[in-house]
Amino acid sequence: MRALREYSLQDWARLRPITHAYKTAIYRAETAHYVRRKVEASEALVARLRARNRPTLVVTIAYEAPWVIELQVAAAQRYFKDVEFLVCDNSKRDENAAKIAEICRDAQIEYLRLPSNPKMAGSRSHALAVNWAYRNLVCAAKPACFAFLDHDLIPTAAVSFPDLVEHQPFYGRLRRVDNLWFLWAGFCVFDERYCKAPLLDFSQDWFNGLDTGGANYRRVYRHFDRDTLCFADHVFQDVADPLTGQKVLVDLVDGWIHFNNVGGWNEEKLLEPDLLKRILTSLTSK
Repeated sequence: MRALREYSLQDWARLRPITHAYKTAIYRAETAHYVRRKVEASEALVARLRARNRPTLVVTIAYEAPWVIELQVAAAQRYFKDVEFLVCDNSKRDENAAKIAEICRDAQIEYLRLPSNPKMAGSRSHALAVNWAYRNLVCAAKPACFAFLDHDLIPTAAVSFPDLVEHQPFYGRLRRVDNLWFLWAGFCVFDERYCKAPLLDFSQDWFNGLDTGGANYRRVYRHFDRDTLCFADHVFQDVADPLTGQKVLVDLVDGWIHFNNVGGWNEEKLLEPDLLKRILTSLTSK
């Protein structure tokens, strides 16, 4: 929630600081309860991660879209070097989770299905999933560098994650709301200091207008001068389907291709996988 000094007299008259504090406490309690939930396979997974001791752990949060995980896994195997790539599955449908697990087995990629997520809203569900993976996997494995990715963010070129945080403690796509800022939870990289202890919170901070990952503003980011840091290049681009001519808005994050809503959290704006595959092919074949 906001600092008390940031509430106006009108806010106090409407008891907003009290209601915000109450809702924030519930929100934090829900998160604390969820991240304490156990997954039987997680201990063996952490043991394997520690044994291989690769310098970088990259975690993607899968959600209901096996076809896009297949694309991301193929791209990661092509472009990621000396990286432990892990798929944490936040899917609600068993059939989709089974397909994603099979894709990971075939590609020899680590897979873990996360605890059943109680939240239906896309951002809230995603925040719980990232926080669980951070607390139970990243902080347990303690890599030298780690990153979180959205499942619909497709690498298009080789990347060295340690290089991104060689001269600063974190890197990613910057998001700003007024004077506040945070890194998008779909592309953020951190150095080892943030897994020695659970310092991060990828929850939203809705009363400040901050989406998933925004809670890290008060925990971490506000202590840094934003103007001295480097962030990912980010542009929106309309791309025409080479078959139908339909325009699709995609994000380019450091040249990586990001499709929105492939998991169907917004059913009204869900696009066909074949359409997005054609868009991806047209962008990567240039």
